[in-house]
Amino acid sequence: MCQQTQVVTVIPYWERWITRFPTVASLAQAPEQEVLQYWAGLGYYQRARNLHRAAMWFAKVGFPTSYAEWLQVPGVGDYTAGAIASICFNQPTPAVDGNVRRVYARLNAQASASGARTWAAGVMDAQCPGTWNQALMELGARICKPRNPDCKNCPVEKFCSGKSSPEKYPTPTPQRASILIERYVALCRREGKWAMRQAQPGEWGEGLWEFPSKESPWDGEVVGVVRHTITHHRITLKVQMADVDTRVWQAALDIPHLPMGSAHRRIAQNFLGG
Repeated sequence: MCQQTQVVTVIPYWERWITRFPTVASLAQAPEQEVLQYWAGLGYYQRARNLHRAAMWFAKVGFPTSYAEWLQVPGVGDYTAGAIASICFNQPTPAVDGNVRRVYARLNAQASASGARTWAAGVMDAQCPGTWNQALMELGARICKPRNPDCKNCPVEKFCSGKSSPEKYPTPTPQRASILIERYVALCRREGKWAMRQAQPGEWGEGLWEFPSKESPWDGEVVGVVRHTITHHRITLKVQMADVDTRVWQAALDIPHLPMGSAHRRIAQNFLGG
């Protein structure tokens, strides 16, 4: 149910994206700021940048047709290259995601899944590698689930060395403790424009627009609080009407069209009426 809800949630984003960028060429020709704008709200903005870089790479070099060539594409790693090479080009290359690593660890009662790629290459059906890879991934996603695996309906249950205690394999990764972050966001208006800044390389949300913020309070009234989560970070943004010194100002009518992260987008909608 949760996965279905997530899919439904992103459908409007997908429709908006594919309407604006229906071809690789249209994405390659777009400026990065526009790409980020159409991705805004989905998070993981590095994925949008990699899609953009890959599109520009395709426009210049052309589409790869092998695993080795796909590894040259910006943002493409072993899993993506293996999946494309096997499914699209029928090349016997493993596609190892978290589901496959879990199947490997349980079948072989391995505490670590580090050998999954070698194993997957060895058991692959070379005649139909794409179908094989997809079946293996689906086995992990639908049957050999992280919690409450459906062992009685598993087609390879009789070969499984870890079936007596499947949730032991692979050894669960300890959950990371939440990191609490509190920042103060300034809303400053002058001559009909609002103070803003663009996140710099190395910062969260590189290239996105946001209101000025810092760890200590500004001199001004707190008018609201916005809470936000990024991975294991729990972020509280206290919004203040404050006077700030900045060189960048944006008109209220322009702010809804800027690429912004969801937290600062909410601030704009709640406190600027944008």
